[in-house]
Amino acid sequence: MLIGVIGLGYVGLLLANAFAEKYNVVGFDINHNRINSLKKLTPQELGVNVGKSLILTDSIIDICNCNYFIITVPTPINKNNEPDLSLLINATKLVSSVLKNDDIVIFESTVYPGVTEEVCVPILEKGSGLVFNNDFQVGYSPERINPGDKLHTIKKIKKVISGSSKEAETKIYELYSSIIDAGVYIAESIKVAEAAKVIENAQRDLNIAFVNELAQIFYKMGIDTNEVLEAASTNSQASKELLIQKFGLDGGKIKVIYNGFLGDHIKYSKQVKNKQFTVGFIGRLDTPKGVEVLIKAAKKLIKYKFKIAGNGPLKNFLKGESNSFDNIEFVGRVNNPFNFINNIDLLVVPSVREPLGNVIIEAGFLKKPVIASRVYGISELITDNESGILLMPKCELDKNFDGTLKHPEYVINGITKKLDQPKNIDYLELSNTIEELADDRKKREFLSNNLNKKVLKNCKLVNYFNQLENVYNTF
Repeated sequence: MLIGVIGLGYVGLLLANAFAEKYNVVGFDINHNRINSLKKLTPQELGVNVGKSLILTDSIIDICNCNYFIITVPTPINKNNEPDLSLLINATKLVSSVLKNDDIVIFESTVYPGVTEEVCVPILEKGSGLVFNNDFQVGYSPERINPGDKLHTIKKIKKVISGSSKEAETKIYELYSSIIDAGVYIAESIKVAEAAKVIENAQRDLNIAFVNELAQIFYKMGIDTNEVLEAASTNSQASKELLIQKFGLDGGKIKVIYNGFLGDHIKYSKQVKNKQFTVGFIGRLDTPKGVEVLIKAAKKLIKYKFKIAGNGPLKNFLKGESNSFDNIEFVGRVNNPFNFINNIDLLVVPSVREPLGNVIIEAGFLKKPVIASRVYGISELITDNESGILLMPKCELDKNFDGTLKHPEYVINGITKKLDQPKNIDYLELSNTIEELADDRKKREFLSNNLNKKVLKNCKLVNYFNQLENVYNTF
């Protein structure tokens, strides 16, 4: 018996390794670079002896003699949030070209009910010229691998299987039972197995969103989320798996997904309520970031607190310029920007070039208002006086900051969309704008709520999963 695993992402590779402990396996992937990178791994890193029980290839010739084909390619969604079956269809076409009498094709990719029999089977019949359930058979067994989970490994998770006939069902059951220690469950039909996978994924996404909401609420209340999860997990083993193992709690750390961005929140500390209105900057301290303009504004607004986070060539100079001003604090590099932004009332991004970056996205998640310079990039999330304040750069750049990074030669004007000479925003205009927002709580809430809506709309959770898939396909 020879097993072919089609698609060597994090699912396919682990499955191929597991089968290779007992059978001869061919791991196939159309990505030549992926195959080369895997071949460079040592047997210890890969888990089996490549060249003996497992062959890695991007050549279709090497899978011609396989009796079982297990397809494990990704099935993402497109920009319209519709299932993208293109990779699955292409993999099915490839298998159809080498399909023989008595072969069995097993699909593990996540699909909606009906895809295996209504989309994939016709492709297999057309490409092979064989008759379904007469010359070849199919099955569906949804993958249940949890990336990064060292406790619930592939052999320790019960496997759901289904077959297009009793014969196929029996053979697929025996195949997976030989490597799965946790046991194998036979679903009533292929569509039942497909639907079960849809429910599993939906439950996972709901759980992630639920813990997301809890983490943000508890954080603002000054409650340690890790402690809450530890207490909740005493209810039952099921709740422990739901609240902790599913969300990467490991060594006092819980990973929280913010609609597409992964943040490590270590021991949520109590938030200190700022009695003094606090303005913050986070970024590299150099002239292209325009932080010197904020320092000038801070000297004029001594009734407000200014926190400057980051390092760079201007740090010592700016600290020297600010020594006599108690309202300016340099906090250095921060490992958790969420924590920093959550403890300020207003974020200022006075860059002379593109200010759109993670800090603005993070401010949007935390519903913090933003003042930024109107240069290329920012308009994607900030609309002036709607989801933030944009100030037009007007002033010539100060040439007295020797030894720092040079300014960009050109920037794109945010209104005309043409090349322009880089300029700084006026520190007096900045200070006046800060003062106006500090005195107008309703406007701050209006701006921050709109920014939050834009961030949530443009930074979808699916982006995170796509990025995760790319990461696993890289290594």
